Amino acid sequence: MRVTPQWVGPVRAFLGLDQYQPQPECLTRYFVREFPFEIVRAAGDLLRLHFSSPRTLIANLLWQTLERIRQGLPPYGTTHHGYFYNPLHATLERAGFINEQFTKDAAEELYGRILARMIRDDGLFCYRDLGFKDAFASER
Repeated sequence: MRVTPQWVGPVRAFLGLDQYQPQPECLTRYFVREFPFEIVRAAGDLLRLHFSSPRTLIANLLWQTLERIRQGLPPYGTTHHGYFYNPLHATLERAGFINEQFTKDAAEELYGRILARMIRDDGLFCYRDLGFKDAFASER
């Protein structure tokens, strides 16, 4: 139901939404949310049911990984590149997203762009939060 601008205030007050604040755009851009199942272990049919594109799958898998680590569970990988191969590439393949049009290289490039945007632009987390370690930290 549409609410014209003049009625937004009264409708929000009636519904008790005076303190309502929409989620930030950085969470709604990829439709990041919690799932009642572990994405990396889900069957292909279930992944296709919940994810319409590789973009939403990648973003939600990163978010779920972050939540997993915050709960004290071990990370999936310790490097940016290692994480792509396991669990991300395997999950994208199981969902049926890897094909002739969307290759492994395209998937890795998309993963890099999404990861950079969530970290650098949105400030949602950092590489360390995902369990990534800098193997060459002593050389910097």
